[in-house]
Amino acid sequence: MTWRWSERFWVGGLLIAFVVLQMPNLAYAPPLWRDEGWTLTVARNWIERGHYGMFLAGEPVPPGLAAAFPTVASVALSFRWLGVGVWQGRLVQVVFAAGTLALLFALARRLYDRRVAFGTLFVVVCLSGHLEANLLYIGRQVLAEPLMLFFLLLGYWCFLRAFERWIFLPFAALAWGIALFAKLQPLPFWSASLLIPLGWLIVARQYPRAMMVGASFIGAIIVYQGAPFAQSLIVQNPIPASPILRELFFVTAFVAEANNHLFALTAILLIGLPTLFGLAYAVWQFSREMRASKDPKVLVRWMLLVLVGSWFIWYSALSVGWIRYFFPVVCIGSIFAAKFLCDATSGFDAAKTLQRVGDLLLRRRANRTNWGALVALILLSVLTPITLQQLARLRHSDSWAERTARRLNELAPDALIESYDNELFFWLDRRYHFPPDQVSVALIRRVELGQNMNVDYNPLDLNPDYLVVGRYGKESGVYDSVLAAGAFRLIERSGPFDIYQRVR
Repeated sequence: MTWRWSERFWVGGLLIAFVVLQMPNLAYAPPLWRDEGWTLTVARNWIERGHYGMFLAGEPVPPGLAAAFPTVASVALSFRWLGVGVWQGRLVQVVFAAGTLALLFALARRLYDRRVAFGTLFVVVCLSGHLEANLLYIGRQVLAEPLMLFFLLLGYWCFLRAFERWIFLPFAALAWGIALFAKLQPLPFWSASLLIPLGWLIVARQYPRAMMVGASFIGAIIVYQGAPFAQSLIVQNPIPASPILRELFFVTAFVAEANNHLFALTAILLIGLPTLFGLAYAVWQFSREMRASKDPKVLVRWMLLVLVGSWFIWYSALSVGWIRYFFPVVCIGSIFAAKFLCDATSGFDAAKTLQRVGDLLLRRRANRTNWGALVALILLSVLTPITLQQLARLRHSDSWAERTARRLNELAPDALIESYDNELFFWLDRRYHFPPDQVSVALIRRVELGQNMNVDYNPLDLNPDYLVVGRYGKESGVYDSVLAAGAFRLIERSGPFDIYQRVR
């Protein structure tokens, strides 16, 4: 399928505009937060001090809750080429987010048509309904999702191209393996998206296609399993990750608390309806076309449908309910949402859509076509202004973390600083200490799941000189006991950060 020059012009222009518009105030909007702090600090330590990990009171320790190696390595490369800073680390994610947009367009263009492809770009940017489910917002942060989504979608695009040229098949396996290594979360859903169609292809005796799916699956698993060995060749003297971090996967992936499920269902109702209608429409279409068609596009649509559908079910039934965990569903599902909206609006024809809605409401002509037009009109008219209003919040700038760290760097060179708000550590040139990994997991259980956890942690064991309590320290309550006991006295407030000095 060849692209028109007009398509290349518009898509290229949109991607360039996406990157350029993301650049202003990239270091401070949105404000740097804890998850980014881990990854940025590990990348800085690796570049400046040769240690792939954190420093705990000056001693090297594992990378803790930082993103996996592909994300850290990409940020470290940016630091080496552009210098060490927040905008340099975030710029990498902007590039991956732009690549994700390009792949969404390319997949929608090949799987459906040009209108659906442009509709996909509109849906992913303007119909998310919440910042944490929007690629423009997530793509401005040092998180694993932009890189993971880029390589995940690249794998499906290469697999589809492999039906034209087989050389793309190993690249599909390579891209999927990198995506899985970058973030473990998509593993079960990606596996289902290949194994379920594989079983059907075997039953249908379509053995050549079954071999393609099976070979790409095995190849991706080999890449995924072999990636740690490749990492060990790159990282000198690596310190193994803490085993307690495996518990974090189960803390967030298999949640039984009713409040978390209620939050997830609320999120689906508020921001996930375009994806839900798109999936339902895709299932209805698939039931009509799969048996009769041997078109590779149908197979890849089925694979993506299983990927997004299984991820959607997991989020609603088992996840911790964080909207960030719903973001990949909304992002990839934008292809199906755009297809539904395109067909329901006669190719995004406003006049025909209003005519159908009028036939339904004024002339009582109730049929599937008119109901679809009404649903599409409601989704577009409600979610678009909400999303644009949310995106306007990206203008909010916050540099308190950097200013607080600069203030702490003025302290005595041998001062030891204790804090749970580790976004500060990226700028610190003083020794720092933070709760160990097992304490962080316990605090996540207490704060996010509402579990009454007994957190055994005494920040006075290493006799810190200063204590900084910001948003996360206050939410977790990890320092409440020592503050109540008068072990520290408040000496300064720096925005949301309270700086305490040890009372000796």
